[in-house]
Amino acid sequence: MRKSIKKIAATMLAATMVFGTFTTAFGYTVEDVTIENEDGTTTTKKQITDLDDGEYIYLLAGNATGWDAKNPDAVLAKTDREGVVSFKFTLPAPVMDETGADTNEYMRRFSILGNYSDGDAYVQGGWSRMLLGEPNYKANDSFTCLSAIAVDNLEADTEVTLYYDTRTATAYIEDAEGKAVDYTVGWVTNDRDEKFYTVDELAAMKVDDFKAQLSADRQADLTKVAASTKLTYSLFDGTYKANVEGLANYIKTGTDYVKKAEEEPTTEAPTTVAPTTAAPTTAAATTAANQATKTGDVAPVALMVVLFVAVATVAVVAKKKEA
Repeated sequence: MRKSIKKIAATMLAATMVFGTFTTAFGYTVEDVTIENEDGTTTTKKQITDLDDGEYIYLLAGNATGWDAKNPDAVLAKTDREGVVSFKFTLPAPVMDETGADTNEYMRRFSILGNYSDGDAYVQGGWSRMLLGEPNYKANDSFTCLSAIAVDNLEADTEVTLYYDTRTATAYIEDAEGKAVDYTVGWVTNDRDEKFYTVDELAAMKVDDFKAQLSADRQADLTKVAASTKLTYSLFDGTYKANVEGLANYIKTGTDYVKKAEEEPTTEAPTTVAPTTAAPTTAAATTAANQATKTGDVAPVALMVVLFVAVATVAVVAKKKEA
């Protein structure tokens, strides 16, 4: 993928969405793009047109950001917590019309996208894939509905920060005072055609009972996904609830709730393996690890250390030969 000086603009855009724990921006290019409207007129707007090789970016997809998968103002910024990105925005209070319907409900409902580059293509992935069992953010080509989040219990306009852990597909929301904001989840939904449940309600439900109350169309969607991947039920077995609590504590204290695999020391001789090229839909955990280290600082330092050791070794050997 091409490198562009316009990434400076992208970095500045990402920096404006910082909420306290910002460290660095994602590598993507923003350009002015001319879009033709239905009436024949044209509009010029800033769009994400390119990503660095192997890069993922995460976006808030909803009416608050125009449901635009290329909107640079919708990108979640990196934080100083490994694998965690954040987005600060305002959720509007309910406004009831003459029928008693909340005209702002749709502004408090959104999904999270994990987008990546595939050659020259900019691919839109969906949060639903993570919650349904895919270990990555595949494009939703044949499965159009998304798992969605909704906030319904507000009494006034509320400034919030959404924290999203890319390693576990877990969301935590808090207000400006650092208090948790409860939300509901639509596991398989499009707009609000299915019932949303709290995290506690989902953790206490049996998955078969949940499936039974879905519409026929959504049950068909689940069957379609199950044909190509093993469905997982972290929302229903308590795993997701525990992750939300762990993420909240991680944000506040810095204590990571994700267990890291301990490497066993080995005495075996190293083996040579053919290099492999990771597919664009790499697992979220791998993606997060790459993002955490892709700052351009660690690799050069490590290389300098290796070179220094190598030079020192050669010098010692040469000195012994002289003796």
